[in-house]
Amino acid sequence: MLHFSRAIVITFTLVIGWALSFSSYAFRCKTKLVIEGYTTGQVINRCGNPAVREEIVVEYIRHYHDGFEASHYITKEFWVYGGSSSRFIRILTFVDNELVKIETGGYGGHIAKRVDCTAPRGNIEQGANIALVTYLCGEPNQARLVGRIKGRYLYRGYNFANQIIEEWDYFQNGMNRKHIYRFRDGILESIREEEMY
Repeated sequence: MLHFSRAIVITFTLVIGWALSFSSYAFRCKTKLVIEGYTTGQVINRCGNPAVREEIVVEYIRHYHDGFEASHYITKEFWVYGGSSSRFIRILTFVDNELVKIETGGYGGHIAKRVDCTAPRGNIEQGANIALVTYLCGEPNQARLVGRIKGRYLYRGYNFANQIIEEWDYFQNGMNRKHIYRFRDGILESIREEEMY
């Protein structure tokens, strides 16, 4: 009887471990499961349209020994499904129409009203993507493309990328300071504060 009880405990532990490891690769929309590898269309069919959807295009460049260069463009999309006071926010990353990453944020509800993006850092963590910042902060007061910088990234044999650098400004009317959110390829790199005048 002792061996049978031990087998049940081990089996239960393995099932729980499997479920926890699987949870970062999947989530449930009502009664339907969404897993990595799904297309944007499949996710919309299961969950409807996201609360926020942001898209960027990244250029990868392969350099050959004879000086020839070849470019490959990929489309990255960042989606946020807002949760409720009892459900988590889901943050999805797509590359060329394929779901490659599922992240879980805090509880949803009216979180945008609780995050002050004009305060230093607010509740936004470095590494957040542009869709999550939009969901938490709303649209920026100003946005601009700062430029592109080359960096070494390996992607399907392409080893250089023109990284897109964007900056978003958040400020309150009547205030002379703003907070600048700097993104690299759609990912929050830094937040800094500057005087406006």
